[in-house]
Amino acid sequence: MSFLKEILDKYIKNSQYKKNALVMIVGRTIAQAIPILLMPLFSRIYSPGNFGIFGVFAATIAIVAMISNGRYCLSIILPKKDEKAMVLFSLSTILTIVTAIIFAIALIFFGRSFFTLLNTPILSEYIWIVIFNMLFIGLYENLYYYALRIKAFKILTTNIIIQSVVLVIARLVFGYLGYTDFGLLLSYLLGYAVSYSLMLIQLKIPVLKLVSQFSWQEHKSLMKEYYKFPKYSLLADTLSTTSNMAPNILINKAFGSTINGYYNMTDKILGSPVWLVTSSIGDVFRQEAAEQFRTKGSCFDIFKKTLKGMFLIGIIPFTFLFIFSPYIITPLLGEGWSEVGDFIRIFSVMYFIKFGVRPVYSVLYIVKKQDYNAIFQGIHLLSIIIAFVIGFVTKDLYLCLVSWSVLSSISYLIILFFSYRFAKNTRYDPKED
Repeated sequence: MSFLKEILDKYIKNSQYKKNALVMIVGRTIAQAIPILLMPLFSRIYSPGNFGIFGVFAATIAIVAMISNGRYCLSIILPKKDEKAMVLFSLSTILTIVTAIIFAIALIFFGRSFFTLLNTPILSEYIWIVIFNMLFIGLYENLYYYALRIKAFKILTTNIIIQSVVLVIARLVFGYLGYTDFGLLLSYLLGYAVSYSLMLIQLKIPVLKLVSQFSWQEHKSLMKEYYKFPKYSLLADTLSTTSNMAPNILINKAFGSTINGYYNMTDKILGSPVWLVTSSIGDVFRQEAAEQFRTKGSCFDIFKKTLKGMFLIGIIPFTFLFIFSPYIITPLLGEGWSEVGDFIRIFSVMYFIKFGVRPVYSVLYIVKKQDYNAIFQGIHLLSIIIAFVIGFVTKDLYLCLVSWSVLSSISYLIILFFSYRFAKNTRYDPKED
């Protein structure tokens, strides 16, 4: 304990920023660890097909929820006045609700055809779970950014963990009661609904006041003032989210829900730890790089150190997974999941490169080259589309997966190449502040 205290004193000291970052990192770690540790249990309750259907469900609502607020949620942290931030929160919430209503009407009339097109006709039986889950994810994101603004990090951390616990308990209960067709779907909804409701109460959001004092002119004015968020961030974020989530839809369409279930499990095993580590290190990198850019005129040193560190951290675990994953998956997840080991081997190189690139990629925002973001996300999405065109034409699953892994790796290396050049060649100009 004394050793741990010395480490914390050395690296955190009296820095409130680092204390807040540590709180968020711990919360993310616990929230991610709970479902990952219980994955061997879930894999014996729910079939690959169940996970495949869930993958399409999660992809659909993630894309719509991300679009729903027009990315005005990102602007909540910017205004100096809290009153203005609260109106932006209100604006984002209204847009989310309106989008949910439009989404509901569309699914009521065309849901069966839509989900049949995606090769998941069973989802047409659970349209209201789809609609309300999309709604709560969108609402939660708006509230999340408001909590960031007021630095309610402990509340955020608590609710991230609560969300994970509710999801896990619900999955276990529904699974053991035999409701495996919709257990994964409803547990996902309950996790967001409970977490959002609790955070709404804990942050003491004046809902009735916002409704009674609503001003269309004020909301319209802020929509114009912060128009760059839907104009620029919406495109880049849509491409990014689509790149991350579309494979669930494409695999399910081309090769069926069981194969998609294998991919979904692969992404849980590889993607969750990658997201946890890279998002945590990325938060620290952004702060340090921004500070060096302002004080030293360049952030190239911290860029190189972080990049080198990420590849050194990742080389051993990803090499281990590449070599041994086909032999450890069946004992870990149970019979019927052996193909996941082959999937992990195919994707391990891609995830390793992503592991190294993702934290330092944010240097684009620091050196004010964020307009390249949409281009890079488009390149990444194009690489996925090309791989699946190959898969559709050849009807060869493994050729599709290998093509996807190789082309996505190349797209990440392209992003790294330009990020490296911008970090090296861009100098700080105080006139731009």
